[in-house]
Amino acid sequence: PALADSALWWVTWGYLDADYFPLVEPLHAGDRLVRYRRAAVLGAVNAVTGETRLWLAPGHDSLAAAWGRAFRGLVAPPESIPAWLRGRLVYPSDGLRLAAAAFARAEQDTIAWKPLTPEPFAVIAAGLSGDGGGDAVWRAQAFSEGGRLQAIVAGVMAEPGPRLFAWRQALPDRLPAVVVGSSETRPGAARVWLAGGRMLIVQARFAEPESGTAGGRADATPRVESVFITWGDRNGEGRSVAAALRDLLASGPLGAAGDTSVAARWREARSLAAEMDAALARRDMEEFGRLYRRLLEALGVPRPKLAPRP
Repeated sequence: PALADSALWWVTWGYLDADYFPLVEPLHAGDRLVRYRRAAVLGAVNAVTGETRLWLAPGHDSLAAAWGRAFRGLVAPPESIPAWLRGRLVYPSDGLRLAAAAFARAEQDTIAWKPLTPEPFAVIAAGLSGDGGGDAVWRAQAFSEGGRLQAIVAGVMAEPGPRLFAWRQALPDRLPAVVVGSSETRPGAARVWLAGGRMLIVQARFAEPESGTAGGRADATPRVESVFITWGDRNGEGRSVAAALRDLLASGPLGAAGDTSVAARWREARSLAAEMDAALARRDMEEFGRLYRRLLEALGVPRPKLAPRP
């Protein structure tokens, strides 16, 4: 939804799909396998009057442009998208989901990466330098493997159109303990980002009694019970974001978490070697292999290239 002059508009993206596209491996899109999907049309419906508007999506492809020329009276060019709407556009969720899955498939090793959240999440962070320098709404998906953050894939709507980015750490951070709920509480969605080259995770847990209401009142809104913040190997917890941040700051100087010196890498390598010995003693070769790959990364040894597919 988006508000403009006190009017509520429902906004959505329309996509062009192709089941067959040369030299591309398919990806799951719901119950289908697709080889091509791109946002082609942007639609907005006035929630009160039902007025409907259609525009070609920013960054649309040539096929969408051809459809736009064929239905010129129905679909307006992207340049005519009102400023109030263009400033509120967020990277298309379906496009981000497929792009993240394709990136993970290309980058992961023999063990598949797992998304940290069931669906892509939104993060308000610094925008691109060429777009005014203000904050922007990013849509992102993070992946983990072996208990460590592996990558973050994120998209943002820039002035020319959608932009897609992917970040990986030189030394992947270990993920914190999973926030769980109970009959009285429910964990919210985790937001994952990189700050100072280290993993930043913010997650809330909400009060949700068995009656389905917060505070025992039928008209009560959800109430934040706890906030959890992780930055690198630092953790903070509190009843609010400010309290959790104070707790995190009290755990030690933030600068220490960004230590990527040779000494820090050597400490990481020694810790991994000890874990490898324990895994070998348990005859857990799968865990041993994961730790071995982490050891190579800690020592700066490049990953050997696999033989190409026949």
